[in-house]
Amino acid sequence: MKKHIFSLLLILFAISGSAFAQTATIRGVVTDAETNEAVPQANAFIVEILRGDAADLNGNFEITGVPYGEYTFRVSSIGYVTYEEAISVNQSLITVNVALAPDLAQLGDVVVTGYASVQKREL
Repeated sequence: MKKHIFSLLLILFAISGSAFAQTATIRGVVTDAETNEAVPQANAFIVEILRGDAADLNGNFEITGVPYGEYTFRVSSIGYVTYEEAISVNQSLITVNVALAPDLAQLGDVVVTGYASVQKREL
Protein backbone atom coordinates (compact mmCIF):
# COMPACT_ATOMS: atom_id res chain seq x y z
CA MET A 1 0.00 0.00 0.00
CA LYS A 2 2.84 2.38 0.85
CA LYS A 3 4.45 1.68 -2.52
CA HIS A 4 1.24 2.65 -4.33
CA ILE A 5 0.92 5.91 -2.41
CA PHE A 6 4.58 6.73 -3.00
CA SER A 7 4.22 5.98 -6.73
CA LEU A 8 1.09 8.12 -6.96
CA LEU A 9 2.79 11.02 -5.19
CA LEU A 10 5.81 10.70 -7.46
CA ILE A 11 3.62 10.80 -10.58
CA LEU A 12 1.66 13.81 -9.29
CA PHE A 13 4.90 15.62 -8.49
CA ALA A 14 6.26 14.99 -11.99
CA ILE A 15 3.04 16.19 -13.65
CA SER A 16 2.78 19.34 -11.52
CA GLY A 17 6.44 20.17 -12.12
CA SER A 18 6.03 20.01 -15.87
CA ALA A 19 2.92 22.22 -15.72
CA PHE A 20 4.83 25.02 -14.02
CA ALA A 21 7.93 24.74 -16.17
CA GLN A 22 6.39 25.46 -19.56
CA THR A 23 8.97 26.90 -21.90
CA ALA A 24 9.02 27.63 -25.59
CA THR A 25 11.42 27.89 -28.51
CA ILE A 26 11.43 30.96 -30.74
CA ARG A 27 12.73 30.38 -34.27
CA GLY A 28 12.93 32.51 -37.34
CA VAL A 29 14.89 33.90 -40.27
CA VAL A 30 16.36 37.40 -40.57
CA THR A 31 16.41 38.82 -44.10
CA ASP A 32 17.16 42.12 -45.81
CA ALA A 33 13.88 43.92 -46.60
CA GLU A 34 15.13 45.18 -49.97
CA THR A 35 17.07 42.22 -51.38
CA ASN A 36 15.34 39.41 -49.44
CA GLU A 37 18.78 37.90 -48.74
CA ALA A 38 19.74 36.44 -45.37
CA VAL A 39 21.35 38.73 -42.78
CA PRO A 40 24.08 36.64 -41.11
CA GLN A 41 25.09 37.34 -37.50
CA ALA A 42 21.99 39.46 -36.77
CA ASN A 43 21.19 39.48 -33.05
CA ALA A 44 17.75 38.19 -31.99
CA PHE A 45 17.10 39.08 -28.35
CA ILE A 46 14.31 38.93 -25.75
CA VAL A 47 14.73 42.03 -23.62
CA GLU A 48 12.98 41.03 -20.39
CA ILE A 49 14.84 37.75 -19.81
CA LEU A 50 18.17 38.71 -21.42
CA ARG A 51 18.19 35.70 -23.71
CA GLY A 52 19.06 35.66 -27.40
CA ASP A 53 20.90 34.14 -30.32
CA ALA A 54 22.99 35.25 -33.29
CA ALA A 55 21.69 34.30 -36.71
CA ASP A 56 23.77 31.80 -38.69
CA LEU A 57 25.03 32.38 -42.25
CA ASN A 58 21.53 31.65 -43.61
CA GLY A 59 19.87 34.12 -41.22
CA ASN A 60 18.35 31.40 -39.00
CA PHE A 61 18.14 31.89 -35.24
CA GLU A 62 16.71 29.86 -32.35
CA ILE A 63 16.11 30.98 -28.77
CA THR A 64 15.27 28.10 -26.43
CA GLY A 65 13.96 27.90 -22.87
CA VAL A 66 11.68 30.94 -23.05
CA PRO A 67 9.03 30.86 -20.29
CA TYR A 68 5.44 31.55 -21.36
CA GLY A 69 4.54 35.25 -21.15
CA GLU A 70 4.64 38.63 -22.88
CA TYR A 71 8.00 39.93 -24.10
CA THR A 72 9.76 42.55 -26.18
CA PHE A 73 11.54 40.88 -29.09
CA ARG A 74 14.41 42.84 -30.69
CA VAL A 75 16.53 42.09 -33.77
CA SER A 76 19.54 44.21 -34.68
CA SER A 77 22.49 44.12 -37.05
CA ILE A 78 25.13 46.62 -38.15
CA GLY A 79 23.90 48.59 -41.16
CA TYR A 80 20.20 47.93 -40.45
CA VAL A 81 17.45 49.67 -38.50
CA THR A 82 16.69 47.82 -35.24
CA TYR A 83 13.43 45.86 -35.35
CA GLU A 84 11.32 45.59 -32.19
CA GLU A 85 8.01 43.82 -31.59
CA ALA A 86 5.88 42.72 -28.64
CA ILE A 87 5.35 38.97 -28.73
CA SER A 88 3.18 36.59 -26.73
CA VAL A 89 4.75 33.24 -25.93
CA ASN A 90 1.90 30.83 -25.20
CA GLN A 91 2.84 27.68 -27.12
CA SER A 92 5.93 25.49 -27.37
CA LEU A 93 7.14 26.78 -30.77
CA ILE A 94 6.90 30.36 -32.00
CA THR A 95 8.09 31.43 -35.47
CA VAL A 96 9.09 35.06 -36.00
CA ASN A 97 10.53 35.95 -39.42
CA VAL A 98 12.04 39.44 -39.61
CA ALA A 99 12.88 41.64 -42.61
CA LEU A 100 15.37 44.32 -41.54
CA ALA A 101 15.37 47.66 -43.36
CA PRO A 102 18.79 49.01 -44.32
CA ASP A 103 19.94 52.02 -42.28
CA LEU A 104 20.44 54.88 -44.71
CA ALA A 105 22.68 56.87 -42.36
CA GLN A 106 26.21 56.14 -43.49
CA LEU A 107 29.50 56.70 -41.78
CA GLY A 108 31.87 59.20 -43.38
CA ASP A 109 35.16 57.99 -44.86
CA VAL A 110 37.91 57.99 -42.25
CA VAL A 111 41.57 57.14 -42.77
CA VAL A 112 43.48 56.00 -39.71
CA THR A 113 47.16 56.87 -39.65
CA GLY A 114 49.81 55.73 -37.21
CA TYR A 115 49.43 58.83 -35.02
CA ALA A 116 45.96 60.25 -35.56
CA SER A 117 42.79 59.88 -37.55
CA VAL A 118 41.63 62.47 -40.08
CA GLN A 119 38.82 62.82 -42.58
CA LYS A 120 39.67 61.39 -45.99
CA ARG A 121 39.20 64.76 -47.71
CA GLU A 122 41.83 66.34 -45.41
CA LEU A 123 44.59 63.97 -46.57
